[in-house]
Amino acid sequence: MAGVHAVADLLAWLGWYVIPFIIILSLIVAVHELGHYLVGRWCGVKIDAFSLGFGPELVARVDSHGTRWRIGALPLGGYVKFHGDANAASVGAEGAADNSPSVDRSLTLAGQPLRNRAAIVLAGPIANFILAFVIFTGMFMGFGRVEHVPRIGRVEAGSPAAAAGFQAGDVIKSINGNPIDSFEALQETTLMSTGLPMNFVVERQDHDLDLTATPQITVVDQGVFGKRRMGRLGLASSADRNDAKVERCDLATCAAWGAGQEWFIVKATGT
Repeated sequence: MAGVHAVADLLAWLGWYVIPFIIILSLIVAVHELGHYLVGRWCGVKIDAFSLGFGPELVARVDSHGTRWRIGALPLGGYVKFHGDANAASVGAEGAADNSPSVDRSLTLAGQPLRNRAAIVLAGPIANFILAFVIFTGMFMGFGRVEHVPRIGRVEAGSPAAAAGFQAGDVIKSINGNPIDSFEALQETTLMSTGLPMNFVVERQDHDLDLTATPQITVVDQGVFGKRRMGRLGLASSADRNDAKVERCDLATCAAWGAGQEWFIVKATGT
């Protein structure tokens, strides 16, 4: 029976974590490489191969433009191979492919003017930004945006918020003179804090109080994005259902929310 449970646990782990990770990674890679491919084609560069995954080829076909579309056995990335490249990293073969009489330099990435090469290189990241924008907008269109009243549900003992005198039930009205209309806005403001004191106006039992708290700055390792300093106060939102609301939106508003969400992520991970 232990063996059966081990197999069941392994399958559950694969189903809940590994397979979704591979699917999401493949989608991100496919859109990223498609950006390179489309702009490369638009600039007149010949594409020799478009691959999802590395390693042994599982399936492939060659289209009318001579591009080999393939799926590799290792779903851990992908690439676009431009004409004249020595490898999938878009590195020209010095003294070989790029300078070979059989290669039309105008069809290669290296043979393009600087503006075209820049556009092709930037097309991948831009495609991913567009993908994220579409996903966020679609989520807001389908599910709306959940926001919580900026009411404190719990104050963490020993936290900056506890030292400042915050109490459960307090409603945050403003930070540094800027109105706060949701707990999410409070979180974003705190997260982006530089560690300077923040002045709060809170409502407590129908009276306004002025409190000052200095967020604790923690350094978070974000891998390829480097290290990021993030502020925290030690506040948790109210668990009362009546303090949560779902806002619906039309396409324009959802698009604005999607762009705002993406911009916040860029600021939180890239600054």
